[in-house]
Amino acid sequence: MLPPSIHALIATSLSSAAALELLLLLHRSPDTYWTATAAAARLGASEERMAAAFQSLRLHGLVEQARETVAFRYAPRKDEDRQAVEALASAYDRQRVAVLDAVYAAATGAIEAFAEAFRIRPR
Repeated sequence: MLPPSIHALIATSLSSAAALELLLLLHRSPDTYWTATAAAARLGASEERMAAAFQSLRLHGLVEQARETVAFRYAPRKDEDRQAVEALASAYDRQRVAVLDAVYAAATGAIEAFAEAFRIRPR
């Protein structure tokens, strides 16, 4: 079972397995700035998916963008986010399936909530 801090991080900041893999890549190399092209090549994903994941992680305060390029590095703004990412990285090494299940469950829940908002209800 994953700790609540990991579930909270996943629910609020990781919308896909690609975002998870990108965050873990950045976490492993905190002093390196990555572009979408370089991350896509390393992770075997599309540049577009990586660019979207970078922007999402930036909006959630987990990465910072370089001043003069479109490259990012791991830099959580809050200490609790840094601790949650540490716990996530550790859990991913030991319980990869549980972490991926949590990511997919969170993504499915968001999709279902979106669909529910458009459900026509009888009056």
